[in-house]
Amino acid sequence: MRFAYDKKSSAYFEGVLSIIVNIIVSGWKLFLGLTYQSVALMADAFHSLFDIVTSVVLIYGFYMVSKPPDKEHPYGHGRAELISTIIIGSLLLAVSFEFLIRSGNKLLSRQAVVFSNIVVYSLVIMAIIKELLAQVAYRLADKYSSDAIRADGYHHRSDAIATILLAIGILLGKSYWWLDGVLGLVISLYIMFISVSLIRETGDELLGRGASEEEEKIIKNIVTSVHEEVTDVHHIHLHKYGDHVELTLHVRVPKDTTVEEADRIAKLIENAVREKLGWEATVHVEGEKTKSKT
Repeated sequence: MRFAYDKKSSAYFEGVLSIIVNIIVSGWKLFLGLTYQSVALMADAFHSLFDIVTSVVLIYGFYMVSKPPDKEHPYGHGRAELISTIIIGSLLLAVSFEFLIRSGNKLLSRQAVVFSNIVVYSLVIMAIIKELLAQVAYRLADKYSSDAIRADGYHHRSDAIATILLAIGILLGKSYWWLDGVLGLVISLYIMFISVSLIRETGDELLGRGASEEEEKIIKNIVTSVHEEVTDVHHIHLHKYGDHVELTLHVRVPKDTTVEEADRIAKLIENAVREKLGWEATVHVEGEKTKSKT
């Protein structure tokens, strides 16, 4: 329980810190973008703004996951975070399309944007801040083995990269009227790529992704190490609900194994899976197939 409490608290800490920092960063980027009428700056501001939403999902997801199972949700609430993530990815995709159109119109108008040095300095400082925030998330993710916190760190890192590239582009843009529009297109496509990847990966997880080859190998090693009379492991199915994982599998034993012994083997395997992987397992024991006479 202590581990779960620390993991949840670290997610709340990282999420709240991220929200505070991103409000300041996105607000300043948006102010600069509106001041200089820069589509690239406004697109980058909304990228930072959606990092706030990501952090809200992180907090909400850990809140839902921490709720105990109930009558309506016997396997817990782990998939609530997946549903929220798909919604955020869809909103982010819509924003990328909007800025793609604005950037195209900017190129067609052939308007140059003049920036002051304060814009470049501000962007460099904001990129450093976002990278530091990413490092905080990565350290907490490594300490508590949290993919959700690591994903939030990824968003901070992507924002830092996009911001520093924008600063470089602005330095070179004084001689090229089209650079602001092109940077807006590039950042919009980058946000689009992130959102599509987020929706696809989360959708696969929500629909139910089968066990990987590595997971099957680990499961089979656990089963065979528990009881030497198990001759085959098959029909391995994983059902993931956030941190809660349900495993079902079939094993074969010698056909002369008694019902009591088969039940004992199943219980040993289920306990071993729970102890080593933290998963709830249901084992179906079958007798070896009898070879047909020819």
